[in-house]
Amino acid sequence: MTSILSKISLLVLLVVLCACSGAQSGASLRIMKLDEGSLLRPDQPFAKSVYDARSRALYCLDRLQQQVNIYRNGALVNRLGSSDATRFLKLSDIALDPDGSVLCLDGLSKRITKFGPDGEKISSFDLTGMVQPELLCMSPDRTVFVYDAAPMEIICLNSLSLEENYRFGRFQLPQPTSLLCSSNQVVVQDQSAGSSYVFSILGELIGTYEDLRVYDDFNNAFVWNGMMLSVSRSNSWEEELSRIPSLELLTGGRELRMSYSQGTLLLHNNVSALIYRVIYHNRYE
Repeated sequence: MTSILSKISLLVLLVVLCACSGAQSGASLRIMKLDEGSLLRPDQPFAKSVYDARSRALYCLDRLQQQVNIYRNGALVNRLGSSDATRFLKLSDIALDPDGSVLCLDGLSKRITKFGPDGEKISSFDLTGMVQPELLCMSPDRTVFVYDAAPMEIICLNSLSLEENYRFGRFQLPQPTSLLCSSNQVVVQDQSAGSSYVFSILGELIGTYEDLRVYDDFNNAFVWNGMMLSVSRSNSWEEELSRIPSLELLTGGRELRMSYSQGTLLLHNNVSALIYRVIYHNRYE
């Protein structure tokens, strides 16, 4: 009986791996251009920002004030962390939920809290089994990835049960500053070194790059090397995007940060945010 169960478990694992591999190598879209977007200047400096195109909510992480400031159409909507109901012990990171809400990681209480675009609290859950959670991202299928600085590992949490699935990246990540993910990739950025570590969604190291990059859901990478913004596909250069209007307004070289969500590319430093709509060719490959 044990032997039969082992064979069944192995078969299930192979099916899952094949399905994930197929999703990663399936039909994709090429980027045609970036549409000039909005330039936003929040009223306070911020360490990180994420943007939801549907609600037009810009979430800005202010580590100094231990707050998340929510802006819509350039106007401040709410400040999370400014009241007893939303107070954080140590606000470590934020990430965008595919439904447009924001996930706030409290590294001291080891808890992730979800807030809506207007600042209403939706839910929260504790990160049991973690020691020092510092970075956070959520994939389009709602799988949660958390970087735990104590064991220096990335922990994958099941999208339904939020239980631990697997860990990866140990001894491979020298100084992570941000965690990003798409349907197929998990990217760990080292902002001080200007480098990126790219893993498959299953935790296999794909490559290390001397640039900062973020992936869309069609395996296109937006790449910033400190001077030039380009788009890369299958690790081959395709098009320089540095001449897009308003990019020169974001200065500081490696201070430039990026995130992608649902056809929208967000570029920002600590005082300004540029929002672009990504236009794709209408034919799958």
